[in-house]
Amino acid sequence: MESNSVTTFAHPVRTIVSSGKEFPGGLWREAILHYLFSIWASKDRMSSERRISFDDVTLGLTECDTQPIGTESSRLFYAFGCGRDSGKVPPGSIKGNMILAGNSEERVEVALAQFVKNADVRCVSITTGTHRGLLLWKTDVRREIGCSGVNLPEVWEGSI
Repeated sequence: MESNSVTTFAHPVRTIVSSGKEFPGGLWREAILHYLFSIWASKDRMSSERRISFDDVTLGLTECDTQPIGTESSRLFYAFGCGRDSGKVPPGSIKGNMILAGNSEERVEVALAQFVKNADVRCVSITTGTHRGLLLWKTDVRREIGCSGVNLPEVWEGSI
């Protein structure tokens, strides 16, 4: 499967689909919280609804065969997709505190919640594989976020 070198949105995220429900980009906080609440409400069962898409880049949660070292869960996050624009993250877009979340269920959930609720957290980096990941950042406009996928496959490959 070919990977994109960088998938980046030079414009704010326009549409977010969270666990099957569509939100306009300006409601990114509500969309992320809806996603987290849908995961937390059904901890005991996996669902294809365990995805959130930021325009054309999707973040999802999957069950792994083995439990990663240092985690309480055998669930990991993955990302895939292809954006409309290609290039680098706009200079000066990422300001303030950044959380490096990895891809474990616990760390990503906490990072996303902090991204939504803490004004000082300006960026979240979710690593979904070797040299792969998803970057979310708050723009200078309160109701806007940016999203960048790095070396993501265009479709979900089914394993981490």
